[in-house]
Amino acid sequence: MADARDTEFCDVQRLVREPLLSVYVVTYRHAPFVARALDSILAQRVAFPFELCVGEDGSDDGTREICLDYARRHPEHVRVLLRDRADPRRAAYAAPFLHNSAETWRACRGRYVALLEGDDWWTDDTKLARQVALLESRPDLAVSAHLTELRADEAAAPSGVFPPRADRGAFTAADVLRGTFHVHTSSMVLRRTEIPWEAYASAPYGDLPILVTHLLRGGGHFDPDVRSVYRVHAGGVHTSLARAEQARRDVRMRDLFAQVVPASARDAACEGAVRARLALLEALRDAPADERAACRRETLDAIGALRGVGALARARLMLRARLA
Repeated sequence: MADARDTEFCDVQRLVREPLLSVYVVTYRHAPFVARALDSILAQRVAFPFELCVGEDGSDDGTREICLDYARRHPEHVRVLLRDRADPRRAAYAAPFLHNSAETWRACRGRYVALLEGDDWWTDDTKLARQVALLESRPDLAVSAHLTELRADEAAAPSGVFPPRADRGAFTAADVLRGTFHVHTSSMVLRRTEIPWEAYASAPYGDLPILVTHLLRGGGHFDPDVRSVYRVHAGGVHTSLARAEQARRDVRMRDLFAQVVPASARDAACEGAVRARLALLEALRDAPADERAACRRETLDAIGALRGVGALARARLMLRARLA
């Protein structure tokens, strides 16, 4: 099973034939963490066939060898998708690691897909059984998610939960596009559909396009119980960035949504782009005055162009931008 410079390592004779669920794992330089992630998947108590699709993005720290060892020891479940960082197809994406995201997604065969990055882990061995049972019983749903704990490592005390205000049982594409609600990647189980990766080639990350694509096709259900851990560490793709750079990336993501989503969701996406700019303004509090002024002008222009927002809400956004 090979495609260009990518190769797949698995035992095709022993691999599960028709998995109901695929676990999508993307990993790069996670040698200290990835075994914990994979063990938490293999510990799941389920009555249905499942596979692990591990997209290993050319690590040089031993991550690849650990993943290959799991494929040898668990041939009925584990497929390791080996990426070559010299693969020219990576250049199609503004963030080259999205090639791994896209190709790992395309490799998934299950009706449902659970997401877990190689530095996070699941804490409840009934997580998959619960979420798949919910999706099987609710054809109107496209996404099942739950509360996620934040920790520096296994031994550390929790430093918080995500989302911090989890006061709802249902959520929609509009909630996520507006930036008023989000769920962590490790909490998601999705009713698998195709992702328009070409449309998201300039995206700074892949989890939000996956989530929004599914929510545009069905509802989301949120469980307020903790069933996974987001490991917050200096080497994380997001947490390694300065606050202002995190905010800039979110602006790029939200602007792209406003271009890509269908017309029925565009107002929500534009509102999300405004909220992202307001967060960027706050992150630029100590930046040079001309940079802050340019950001404020862009934000005020974006607020002025909003549709579907009442006058009072627009005035509050304007005031927040001027005071930031």
